[in-house]
Amino acid sequence: MKRILHISKYYNPHIGGIETTCENIVRVLKNTKEYLQMIICFGNEPVDLIDGVPVVRVRTHLKIRSQSIALSYTHQLRRTIREFEPD
Repeated sequence: MKRILHISKYYNPHIGGIETTCENIVRVLKNTKEYLQMIICFGNEPVDLIDGVPVVRVRTHLKIRSQSIALSYTHQLRRTIREFEPD
């Protein structure tokens, strides 16, 4: 089973182009049952489970010109990659 880590700006319930695209990709791959998926994105909740797919949300500290900034993002991304071991 292949492991896929999706890196998105935000994820459901946030609405936007990138979020919708990521959600569509996750939904299509979830139906194949050949992939184990996880999503990392910005948000205020910690780990969430949406439609059976874990979503790791990194708390944002600042937003500059529509770009979210999280001081712990790099640390959380490295930890997620190390623990999830995506292909």
